[in-house]
Amino acid sequence: MLRRLLERPCTLALLVGSQLAVMMYLSLGGFRSLSALFGRDQGPTFDYSHPRDVYSNLCHLPGAPGGPPAPQGLPYCPERSPLLVGPVSVSFSPVPSLAEIVERNPRVEPGGRYRPAGCEPRSRTAIIVPHRAREHHLRLLLYHLHPFLQRQQLAYGIYVIHQAGNGTFNRAKLLNVGVREALRDEEWDCLFLHDVDLLPENDHNLYVCDPRGPRHVAVAMNKFGYR
Repeated sequence: MLRRLLERPCTLALLVGSQLAVMMYLSLGGFRSLSALFGRDQGPTFDYSHPRDVYSNLCHLPGAPGGPPAPQGLPYCPERSPLLVGPVSVSFSPVPSLAEIVERNPRVEPGGRYRPAGCEPRSRTAIIVPHRAREHHLRLLLYHLHPFLQRQQLAYGIYVIHQAGNGTFNRAKLLNVGVREALRDEEWDCLFLHDVDLLPENDHNLYVCDPRGPRHVAVAMNKFGYR
């Protein structure tokens, strides 16, 4: 009976049409891309051909650098910070010095901690970075990530967990140590496990946790052609 069905022209046309529809669905990136195609995607549209400087809009942050702590009873920060700029430029040369990173981020406290002065942050995020013998990558990350996170109006801390010695690099163990040390300091709302050589390119990619469970934020990378 199946053979007779396949011999009918209308059945063959239906099967071929179904295969083409599936191929188109996959080539367009699945449901998300199809939603955008039919105008149902409500997310913002970004122009990656004109990225902004990563230090854009920091002059609009309230509170003087090094000033007194924010008073109690502040309103919550907006769910979506008005300081966000979208795509930001990423430069790997020249590599900034630690002194330059400190100078460009006067609102960041010793130990890599920051808290917005004009509102109560909606998320407190600890970023844990395993590290060994990658000083250039680390300085590029710190130079790039501090202004990126400040525009998101988060309370955050960056923990660089360094492995000494010449043994095999144990990333998983360093992350475990970083989580333990971070939770000793504060009851963070969110823990980000961050590679030292990954630089975010769009500050709408928020460093906050999904209440439904863990999420992977580096969904597309330049070394894989952003696929």
